[in-house]
Formats: sequence, structure tokens, C-alpha cells
Amino acid sequence: MAGVKVRYIGSKPMKTDTVCGTLTVWTPEHDVAEVPEDVAIKLCRFPDVWQLADKPVVKRPVVAAPAGDQDNQDDDDQDDDDDQDDDDNKESGAGEPVTVAEVIEMLPLLDKDADFSENGVPLIDNVRALFEGRDLKLAVLKEAWTTFSATE
Repeated sequence: MAGVKVRYIGSKPMKTDTVCGTLTVWTPEHDVAEVPEDVAIKLCRFPDVWQLADKPVVKRPVVAAPAGDQDNQDDDDQDDDDDQDDDDNKESGAGEPVTVAEVIEMLPLLDKDADFSENGVPLIDNVRALFEGRDLKLAVLKEAWTTFSATE
């Protein structure tokens, strides 16, 4: 099977493929690695982490951690989603709401330093950035994190 060159574009200084289990390692000096085609397809499902090396690099937006404690967010945060302009939804191709299963799948890809609060919980805005154009409710993130944390 022919290899496909995949570029790591995440924020970590070193990344190991734990998604497909190949244990391929990307470092700043070698941010492109050749992997089997089926592995490349799976890795590229996470375009904020891996992309085909023959394509221009497209970085995900960096979301700054808000001042204050993310643990103190309550379900009122869900109302913020309803305040989005309709134009924003049209431009981003808003789709179905994000599911708990989708969030659980993405949690291992988060950067422990950049994407989590001081209390060790995922920052809602950083997780939402992974699902651009889709609605992610705080309750869905909380349920996903609870489920994910229980399995570790």
C-alpha cells in the first residue's frame, strides 16, 4: 500500500499517533510523516491536528482562555449560542448539533496546556473551535467530559 504524507499542525512540540495506534511521531524538525493511506484518511478527520502534506496549512483558530474559572460556568452559557447572528450560521455552514460521542472522540486531541482550565476541565470555547459552525452546548461538553473521565 502506498504511503501518504501527513503534516502535524497541532500546538504540541511532539505528537504521537494514538488515534490509529501507529505510534508515528511528529516533531518540529519532522512535522511530515508518511503513513499508510487508511491511516491518513483517519488522521485527516482531525484537520486541526493533521492535514495532507501536499495541501496548504490551515490552522484552527486559537481561542484564548477567558478570565475566571471555567468550572463556574452554568447552563446560562447555553443561551449564548442562541445569540449568534444568522449570518454567522450561514457563512459557517451550521450543521447538526454536536453530540456527546463526537466530543468524546475529540477530547484526546486537546492540548493539556492550552485547552484545559486550571482545574483540569476542557475550556468550552476551545472545544467549540473544533466544531466550527456547529452548536455545542455546555451540557453536552459536561456529559462528554464526565463519561471520558470515568474511562481513563
